[in-house]
Amino acid sequence: MAAGGAKVIHETLGNPISHEGCPCPRCDCCCRDWEDCWSCGGEGYRELYDDDPLWYDPDDTESCHECGGKGGWLMCIGRCDENGQHKQEPTDG
Repeated sequence: MAAGGAKVIHETLGNPISHEGCPCPRCDCCCRDWEDCWSCGGEGYRELYDDDPLWYDPDDTESCHECGGKGGWLMCIGRCDENGQHKQEPTDG
């Protein structure tokens, strides 16, 4: 448990990321789950030495531009949009 009694669901770069639980604040019906950033793979940074070893030192890093250094996002498991609406699955018939 993190400070304030919030449940720690993921730890990124030494900082626990927590949420107040269910439901999702947008749709008010689903829970949220952690999704790693597609750009940095959940690290929160990229190693510049990998891009150009002649220009950068092995310990040179840059914060991820996609996730802002957090390593990912809390996502609604129902994949609601910004308005809290869930996409309707097409039905046969």
